[in-house]
Amino acid sequence: MSWFFLALLAPALYGVSNHIDKYLVEKYLSKDKFKQEDVGSLILFSTLFALIVLPIIAIFEPAVFNVDLMSALVLILNGIIVAGAIILYLHAIEKDEVSVVIPFLQLIPVFGYGLAILILNEYLSLAQIISSLVIIIAAMILSFDLTGEKIRIRKQVILFAGGASILYALTDVIFKKIAVADGFWLSAFWQYAGVLLAGLIIFASIRSYRQDFLNVFKRSKKPVIFLNFFSESLSIIGDLILRYSFLLAPIALVMVANVFQPFFVFIYGIILTIFFPQISTEKLSRRHLTQKIIAIVIMIAGAYFLYI
Repeated sequence: MSWFFLALLAPALYGVSNHIDKYLVEKYLSKDKFKQEDVGSLILFSTLFALIVLPIIAIFEPAVFNVDLMSALVLILNGIIVAGAIILYLHAIEKDEVSVVIPFLQLIPVFGYGLAILILNEYLSLAQIISSLVIIIAAMILSFDLTGEKIRIRKQVILFAGGASILYALTDVIFKKIAVADGFWLSAFWQYAGVLLAGLIIFASIRSYRQDFLNVFKRSKKPVIFLNFFSESLSIIGDLILRYSFLLAPIALVMVANVFQPFFVFIYGIILTIFFPQISTEKLSRRHLTQKIIAIVIMIAGAYFLYI
């Protein structure tokens, strides 16, 4: 079970990164107009950060260049898909609280099982199918906004976070399939090469994102630069830990560790709200707490029965 405790580090790191991302969006990168451009600089920070990661991996494992061309191309494409997932995730946390968005990402194992049938030839039992439905029901509970008198569905959050979940699940399954055959560091290198390629394309083609990104440096916003660097470092370390864990145990078992991410996000959110409200605040009314706790508990229960 040593792989489980290793994999548990990933959601703990992701939880910190999630709150940093939300803080950056709300405190530094938010605009009164053109809301679709709010996360442009964060998207480029997340994708172009691979410029730092790639040389480190190459130094650590020079054999990354001894790769089959087809494997490299598939992994680069996989990295581009990862970039797409990052974009959807950042737009999701722009729309709502981190503690609401992150539980939606627990749909990743559900989508992962479906994709594993096609790619890894893994099949679900009846009990696993039922457990998957339980997780989806929990996500539906979170999709309702209880702020006003009328309950409304968070359609944009469902769209962005649900899309991110599908893409993350796809990239995890593809990564494991190639990494088992070609090696972990080689696979990680070429996947991050794809993430970087996506970032360069975005930088060159989307003027508003490019301007937002460059303005951060022009205005010398040191807190933004430092927090972005710190957040991306935590995310990269979490990604590497999670994907390495895929090689130590069945992917379905490893994914269960990531189900704890909402717990970490929720706990961090409460701590920040109580002690550092100037950084982040969560809705802690009895109504909101009840909704979040019930949904997260159902998700955890569904995930538990999904993997036993």
